[in-house]
Amino acid sequence: MINFETIKSYLINNPIVAIATLGIVGVGAYSFIKKYNDKKLKKKLQSQVFAEEQNALMASNQRTISDEKALSIATALYNAMKGFGTDEDDIYNIMIERNNLTSADIIAVNSAFGMREYGSYGAPSFGSGTYMNLVGWFNEELSNTSNLFKLLKTKFEQAGILWN
Repeated sequence: MINFETIKSYLINNPIVAIATLGIVGVGAYSFIKKYNDKKLKKKLQSQVFAEEQNALMASNQRTISDEKALSIATALYNAMKGFGTDEDDIYNIMIERNNLTSADIIAVNSAFGMREYGSYGAPSFGSGTYMNLVGWFNEELSNTSNLFKLLKTKFEQAGILWN
């Protein structure tokens, strides 16, 4: 059995040991409390990050443009690619810089673009062109090594549109 009177007497007669013992107990208690609080904080931060990610995902799935705007953007993209040469600056401005399109917006633009006739150099050649969707046009008109191509591919895939 532990004799607390003996321990008390020892600590009173040896103040350095008493201080060291209190320090060790204090550090242990501090470590325990810190670890407990760190776990609580980590869980709280994880739930906040999860909530923010969910909110961002919900926001990215909400349309911010009308059907008319989607058609206008689709037509502008078509005009940037049809005929000789492709205006990559226009495509960048339309899809990235000017409109800040959400995933739902990109789906709407892709749908509004539909299937359009594609021939040599982006222009139907006397009806001999094949019909392609917006992704098909991008694949034909943009270099697959360009930053714009990679950026558009990422955005379309994030929106759930297959890029092939």
